[in-house]
Amino acid sequence: GELLVARALDREAAPHYALTLAATDGKFTAYAAFNVTVLDVNDAGNSHLLLRRCFSEDAAPGTPVCALETRDADEPANARLRYFLTGERAEHFAVDKDTGAVTVAAALDRETHAAYRLRVHAADRERPDWACSSELEVALADVNDNGPLFSAPLYSATLPEDAALGTLVAKVHASDADLGENRSVSYSFVGEYSGFELAPDSGIVTLRAALDRETAAEHRLLVRAGDAGRPPRSATATLRLAVADVNDNPPQFERRAYAARVPELAPPGTRLLSVRAASRDAGVNADVAYALVGGDERDDFHLDRVSGVLSVARPLDFERRRAYLLTVQAVDGGSPPLSDHAVVNITVVDGNDNAPVFSQPTYGARVREDAAPGTRVLQIIADDADAEDNGRIRYSLARDGEGRFVVDADTGYLSVAAPLDRETKPAYRLEVRARDRGVPVLETSAIVDLELLDANDNPPLFTQTNYSAVIQEDKPLGHLILKFVVTDADASPNGAPYTFDFQSGNEMGAFRLEQDGSLRSATHFNHRIKDHYVLQVRVFDNGTPPLFSDAWVYVKIIEESQYPPVVTPLEIVVNSYVDEFPGGVIGRVFASDRDAYDTLRYSLAPVDGVFFTVSELFRIDQTDGTLEAVPRLDVGEYRLNVTVSDGKFDGFAIVKITVVLISEEILERAVVVRFREVTDGNFILRHRKGFIGAIREATDCGPGDVVIISVQPSEEETGSSGGRPPRQVARDLDVAFAVRSPEPDAYLSADTLRRRLHAHLVRLEERTRLVVEELVRAACGGCAHGACVERVELKDEPRAISTDVFALVAPAHAVRGACACEPGYAGERCDTPADDDSCGSEPECGRGAAVLRLAGDGYVALRVERGVVGGARLLDDELLLSLRLRTRAPRGTLLAAAGRVDYLALEVEEGHVQLRMELGAGEARVRGGAVADGAWHEVRLERRGAGVRLVVDRRAATAQAPPPAAVLDVRADRITDGFNGCISDVKLGGKSIPLEEGASSNDGRVQVVRRVRALVAGACEPLPPAPPCAVHPCRNGGTCRDGPAGYTCECHARFAGDRCELDTDPCASQPCLHGGLCSAAGAGSFRCACGPGLSGARCEHGRWCAAGVCAHGGACEEGEWGPSCRCRGYYGPRCQHDVDECEGEPCLNGATCLNEPGSFRCLCPPDLTGQWPAPCT
Repeated sequence: GELLVARALDREAAPHYALTLAATDGKFTAYAAFNVTVLDVNDAGNSHLLLRRCFSEDAAPGTPVCALETRDADEPANARLRYFLTGERAEHFAVDKDTGAVTVAAALDRETHAAYRLRVHAADRERPDWACSSELEVALADVNDNGPLFSAPLYSATLPEDAALGTLVAKVHASDADLGENRSVSYSFVGEYSGFELAPDSGIVTLRAALDRETAAEHRLLVRAGDAGRPPRSATATLRLAVADVNDNPPQFERRAYAARVPELAPPGTRLLSVRAASRDAGVNADVAYALVGGDERDDFHLDRVSGVLSVARPLDFERRRAYLLTVQAVDGGSPPLSDHAVVNITVVDGNDNAPVFSQPTYGARVREDAAPGTRVLQIIADDADAEDNGRIRYSLARDGEGRFVVDADTGYLSVAAPLDRETKPAYRLEVRARDRGVPVLETSAIVDLELLDANDNPPLFTQTNYSAVIQEDKPLGHLILKFVVTDADASPNGAPYTFDFQSGNEMGAFRLEQDGSLRSATHFNHRIKDHYVLQVRVFDNGTPPLFSDAWVYVKIIEESQYPPVVTPLEIVVNSYVDEFPGGVIGRVFASDRDAYDTLRYSLAPVDGVFFTVSELFRIDQTDGTLEAVPRLDVGEYRLNVTVSDGKFDGFAIVKITVVLISEEILERAVVVRFREVTDGNFILRHRKGFIGAIREATDCGPGDVVIISVQPSEEETGSSGGRPPRQVARDLDVAFAVRSPEPDAYLSADTLRRRLHAHLVRLEERTRLVVEELVRAACGGCAHGACVERVELKDEPRAISTDVFALVAPAHAVRGACACEPGYAGERCDTPADDDSCGSEPECGRGAAVLRLAGDGYVALRVERGVVGGARLLDDELLLSLRLRTRAPRGTLLAAAGRVDYLALEVEEGHVQLRMELGAGEARVRGGAVADGAWHEVRLERRGAGVRLVVDRRAATAQAPPPAAVLDVRADRITDGFNGCISDVKLGGKSIPLEEGASSNDGRVQVVRRVRALVAGACEPLPPAPPCAVHPCRNGGTCRDGPAGYTCECHARFAGDRCELDTDPCASQPCLHGGLCSAAGAGSFRCACGPGLSGARCEHGRWCAAGVCAHGGACEEGEWGPSCRCRGYYGPRCQHDVDECEGEPCLNGATCLNEPGSFRCLCPPDLTGQWPAPCT
């Protein structure tokens, strides 16, 4: 809308201008008058012009302009002058330096420079300072050398197709750089455009005829602009008019009526047809949406609103409705929308929608195995509700029992098709199929269970045709020589019982046969009289008629046994990974006998002075001497007395079994050596002692400091370090081992062990008489910000490598490498920046958490404020406890809370975390993972009512106290066994518990009231091995004394036994409650005689609980000083207070919670329903 000056103004030539301005939006046009007054400036000089010249701008170079006349009063000889020009663009002209004639020197262009103001100088040649000058003004006359130029080569405009006639389409504009008539521009169309009008003087294009986008969506007009010069010049430009759509055409269906046929079995989603309507409009006006607007039960179909596809929406039923007449509407997207309608006639075609139905799903029948082919077994009948072909049934066998049976396709009779044999297959399960003849074919199956009845068609068979037996001549009458094992493929009564008889060889009655198949002696033998017998034995079955078979028995008579068996002593080492030995074979006892025909029997005899029952921990195979151990065998040494008998003499040997704990620390410091071409058994038998001796020389360790962890054949090359280059050789052997260091309960690092082995490789080969192939290493693949740490990992079940004198039981191993990242980095390759709060497994890492160090004789006493949180009473109803611990002791107490009857104890027992809980109806006990390995472990205890969950290192175990008790009633603390190790990060109910005496938790519910012999430090120092007394073996307050041979217990006067476990006066502690009378019952136990209304082992039931004690339906449990009520929806000592369940916001999706006595109710929004546990969903 800016008005700009198009060319130079001259007030003296035109002081006023009157303009008319037009503004248009493409449809409407507005006009305004605009007057311009030119203001005067001082642009006229007062210089005296000598000459004024005017000529055409197309004057050629050399055209004379003027001749300068000068006068000089001197004589002609002294009147010689020199002429030259100065001024802007003086180079366009030339002056003759002698005559002063001015001519055109270059091409001129008025449009570039319309006038020149030059100065012509004349100077005396002798005296240059004598000079004069005159001004020369040159004006160029215009020539029509420029054509009109449009402001744009392409003009674009848009009009709606319903634009009124006379609407402004666009205004084109062209300018001409010439003057006068040469710049006068007029506009015209190039061609005939009957629908438009162009004003020749203004360039305004208006609409003269109605537009129709559907006929022509775009118009291109070629406009010419011509000047009035001679010769005239012109230019052209294009006007592009886009016709905008107007919703003036309703959509139209391709057809007014559609028809389709659909089978009644067509599933939902089946496409029937596609209706289509099109609109001649464009854009949104041409977007068509489809809908079903008429027809009964039109919900059976679905019409896609975009594609117009009509499909089945829900199952059809020909019997219910055979035809549909639907009305379809197509609506465009214009405003207002236009629409069209069509009808759809749908015919439902009947389908085979009823499958045959058997009279029963399963049939059963019996048939003799000797039934002839063609014998009918039974008839199977099926019905079909359909008619004609859809109801005609054909029978067939889907599983035909290996071709032994056939079914008649029309009648359904099942018959025998081939010979049967019950001994090969005693029963058949056939699948009979009933199939109709409809389209699609429907079928139903039924199961036919056929049992074959036995016929006596198989004779009894001995397991062997020929037997050999040896009997010593000193055996008593009735000695068992052998026992026949007979089998008969037939079933009872065609099989057992069997009848045995001699056919030959027993004419003298030296043997007798019993009906259980035992062959026994019937006389005293003398090998000098007769040294062998050949017997023919026949066995009959119980069938009719009976069948039989024969066997031959060769009996050799020898002298009585002369020599006792010799038993080889055996040493067994069992490696128990984290004290979790799964049990199984641990070795085999070898025995020999110089008597060639002696039969040896193995057994375990009691051992004096041992603390275990042999038969509960170990078993031995009576025939081959294979030893087995039970699972979870404790770490330590065991001695077994193995007895081997040949029936006359006995041999004895001691088997020493050592169970070694393989901890994570040992695996972290283990090294693997690979030997060339040696088996594991050969190494254990011949090279083990030399290997241990060489390692002792290399490490200066003691006799028992070398721990062989695992021995296994090499499977793959995992890398090497030093020694010889690795090479793949069959049957190489990998030996994983670790060495204890002089420090207590510590081991040499793997790097130190490798360095010492490198220095003693030659000696190691000399002592073992083997070739060291390599020291096996593992690769990490590159650690960006860290170091590669190797570790031996154990896998699979342990296996026994057994020889005559030594056996090693150990699992297989593998060497793994992992990146140990620098602080601030994480990831498998230490290439990922870690969060600032990233820490390792140590509790003090980045936390500043205090560590409580206990030596076994100290404790920390906590006072817990009882109360109600969320409707649950702390300690009474629930307890949430978590902590981290580190210990090497197999026993100790972590948490103890006890009353006169109820108690809760979290403890370490046999190296595992264990919880014991008594609520008054019986003890609940649950055990978690092993923790006595010196490493940090996480423990979490969750108790809610009678249920308890114990989580150790993310492995959970659960238990339930016996019903109906569910309340823990404790009033006093009682520590029986101390804890030896470190405890950190103690939390009760999710709140951290401080460890300093007198400190309280953040919520003030827990306070440390006493700390006895417990040290609070910033870290847990390395734990020394726990002494024998650290496991608190002495019971009932006995004092434990460590000694060179173990420990001894000093008991109080009332207690006796090696561990003070026997109470000589059990009634002294007054165990009977509420006035019950106590009497000793023997073996340290007692018996209570309870008063009226009281019951229980300690008279703990019946004193406090009575009807109405607990309000609102609470369950009453006997407490120490009163009743304990287990509430539902209420809380308080007597369940008298209502729990506000709405505090937990149980209602979903914006619903309002309304608390009610003992419950709550959700006021749901109008579109939602439902009650707990899914309220307002």
